[in-house]
Order: sequence, then C-alpha cells, then structure tokens
Amino acid sequence: MPTKKTQRTPEEEKLIAERSRLREEVRRIGPEEIGDAELLSALLSYTLPLCDYRSVAERMLKYFGGIKGIFDAPEDQLEKAFGLPMHTALTLKCVPTLCRRLEYEAMPQKMQIKTPFDAERWLFPRFFGYDNERAVLLLLNKQSRPMDVILIGDGGKREVYIDRRKIARAAVINSSKNVILAHSHPNGAARPSENDIIVTMQLAKDLAVLDVTLWDHLIFSRGSCYYMSTTLDRSYLAFSDIEPKTDWRKALEYDAGFDIPDPFPEENGADPADG
Repeated sequence: MPTKKTQRTPEEEKLIAERSRLREEVRRIGPEEIGDAELLSALLSYTLPLCDYRSVAERMLKYFGGIKGIFDAPEDQLEKAFGLPMHTALTLKCVPTLCRRLEYEAMPQKMQIKTPFDAERWLFPRFFGYDNERAVLLLLNKQSRPMDVILIGDGGKREVYIDRRKIARAAVINSSKNVILAHSHPNGAARPSENDIIVTMQLAKDLAVLDVTLWDHLIFSRGSCYYMSTTLDRSYLAFSDIEPKTDWRKALEYDAGFDIPDPFPEENGADPADG
C-alpha cells in the first residue's frame, strides 16, 4: 500500500528553502567569502533538525561573544544554553581539533628547527583553540628535526604547572639532546612572568646535568609569541648565542606587533599567576 506523503506547512517549506539556500551559498561562493553567522548557519543545517538556522547562529554568536567562544564552550553548555542535541555539540567541538590536525599535516615533516621562529611555526598548532594554559616540550634529533611533541601539562585560565622531572624524563627516554619548551598565556600577554624566568633557568640547569640542551622557551598568546632567548643569555638557552637577539621578526619579514618588554617591570611587579 503506498505511503501517504506528509503534508508540509508553509513555514516548513520556507525553512527548507532557506536551508537549501544556505548550503548552495557555501558551494557557490565558498566558505571564505561568507560571514560568521551565515557560515555557522550552514554548518548547523547539517546537524540540527529543521529550524531557523540563521536565528540560532546569531543568538549563539551573541551569547558566546563570537566564533572562538562557541568552539571553546564545553559541550554541556552548548546543550543547556541552546538545547542543542549532543551530536551537534560534539560536531562543533570537533572543528578546532580538525583545524589543529590540518596545521600539523601542513608542516614539513623533515623541517629543521634553526631559529626561534621555526620553533614558533612548528608549535603554534599545539595551542590553537585552547582557552586554558598548557605546556608542551618539543624534542629534537641530532639533525635539529622534530622527533615528538610531549604534553607537559594542561592548566587553568591563569597558570599551568611545568613539571621539570617530566621534561627531563621525556628527553632521556627519547634520547633527545636538544629540546624546546613552550607554554601559553591565552588570557594574558605573551610576556614571561618572574616565575616563568625562574623555572626556565632552573630547567636549563637540570637538563645540562643530563647533557641535554634547552634551546628556548616560547610563550604563546593570541597571535603573539615571546622567545625567552631574548631575555636569558647563552648560559641558559642555546638560541641566545645567535645575534641580534631581538630582530627575528624583522629579519624574517614577520611582524606580530609585539615589543620585547622588561621581564621585571618595577611598576607592576611580576605576575605570580602566569605559569
């Protein structure tokens, strides 16, 4: 017996037409040429039941303060605040991870790390999309090529614990004689706190006992990166013997819009919360 065709309401027909338009717009123009609300609407149209996708996207952007806020939000918040199905929340959480993996794959696998800028370029994807501080260790082989990147710690909004023993153990187990430490200040400036400098100095000494050289300690924050080798001398960081210390970005035609600060500003003091 033939199945009776479901009769759609005029409102449903209108929503279906809008869904088709959103998807066709992305296909025809390309995602790069479409605004945030329109692009998010198109993405939601593949994961949400029939609804006013544009309205949902606009409310989400306003509530979370933009694209980054949406992708940084925990799954339960996405579900509770907007009643999103679990599979939609999971889909949104997968997007930053896919972006990071794309960045990893785009890096030349046999790239040599010869400058702090090389290290910055290699390590940046490890911090992309994370709202909390985290620390990683880049292990290099004898040819200065990356062997592995080890997660040292995931922290909170304002600090991350840098375990010097874990770093030393990782270098020894992997037979890496040269390493680069990096951590993030996602909610602050790309500048070292007094504690950052002290930890770097202590770590360099610890590793030297094991015949392991700490090349640099990088601090990432919102598109900027600080090289600790611009602050500490050759007795601590191997990259510090390359001159001029503070002209990396100019020499490489790279401008992050960041001036090297005094690591111990007298008027404000060091920030003890930064890891």
